[in-house]
Amino acid sequence: MLTALRQVVRSLRRAPVFSAVVITTFALGIGATTALYSVVGHVLLQPLPYPDPQRLVQAWTRMPEAGIAQLPFGHAEYLDYRAMSRW
Repeated sequence: MLTALRQVVRSLRRAPVFSAVVITTFALGIGATTALYSVVGHVLLQPLPYPDPQRLVQAWTRMPEAGIAQLPFGHAEYLDYRAMSRW
């Protein structure tokens, strides 16, 4: 193993441009992987910051005349329904 490592180091010394490309590629790959894992860890693996996250819902509306089967509520539509509710 030590012999193989010495051979790799000698090869990298002979071609400095190639070495720079290889090292840069590894650095970018490690950085991108770390950033992606951080985002996934915080977005998908952490619990939601709400007291009862299992009670969260998403409301949809239908617009068959426009050929839209499901469309998420907009803020104005939510305010309209809230104003019409008896709560």
